[in-house]
Amino acid sequence: MKKTTEEKKAANEVWVTGTTSFGSYLAYIARLFDENYDQIVIKAMGYAITRALDLGMLLRRKFKGIHQIAEVRMESLKGQDGNREVGQVVITVSKKELDRNHVGYTGPLPDAEVQEYQPFVATEARNEQPPIPRGRGRGGYRARAEGHRNNYGLSLIHICRCRRYAVCRSRWSPYH
Repeated sequence: MKKTTEEKKAANEVWVTGTTSFGSYLAYIARLFDENYDQIVIKAMGYAITRALDLGMLLRRKFKGIHQIAEVRMESLKGQDGNREVGQVVITVSKKELDRNHVGYTGPLPDAEVQEYQPFVATEARNEQPPIPRGRGRGGYRARAEGHRNNYGLSLIHICRCRRYAVCRSRWSPYH
């Protein structure tokens, strides 16, 4: 599907998808704020709208003094079946004050409610030995092939086929 209005993505524009983690968006937006962008536009369409709104709320809780305006639009897309209308949300996030009279305006949270964003910093490699490789769980790969073991260590196949199951304690018996 192609948009009817072909637009180029601006440098301060972030498109939210349904699969990318919020940590990646936070790191990218923090980098944009560090590059002296005062205003960032977050856009999403369809099922990603709720994720974009969650990201907007998360930004207000991670950065101090964030003003936000949220707008809902309908976007026309061309497809094989013709044009169709898809919902779109555009969230403008800014460190400077935005239009307070706008319907979708949300002011900054008090500083006590904001937990400042700390980007992940990789530390130096530790001089530790690599972890000891673990086995394949209880009984290895053969136990799964024979079925799970019961309290006496008998496989499910043995339990089903054994004639003396009520008194059988033998794991190695060929079904008596």
